[in-house]
Amino acid sequence: MTRNRFWGFLLALPFTLTFTTSVSAADWKDRDCHNEKDESGNPVEVCRNQESIGIFWKDGSFVNGWCDDRGYDVDFKGVSKTEAVSWVKYYCG
Repeated sequence: MTRNRFWGFLLALPFTLTFTTSVSAADWKDRDCHNEKDESGNPVEVCRNQESIGIFWKDGSFVNGWCDDRGYDVDFKGVSKTEAVSWVKYYCG
């Protein structure tokens, strides 16, 4: 029985690793990013290309959103959805 669990784990591991990617400013081109400060004076890295925006804090919080016609579909961590949408609206405005 333990042997079957082991093989099941090994078979599931590649799929788990595929879907647990972290988001960071490193995924953007240098020319797309610049440093700013948020309203509390915390440093943030803001990255934007023609269709999307990424905002990254040093504590691991982030906001990723679309600046085109996809509405305010956002991915976020460490902030509320309301705050995330607000950041996207501000930078994509």
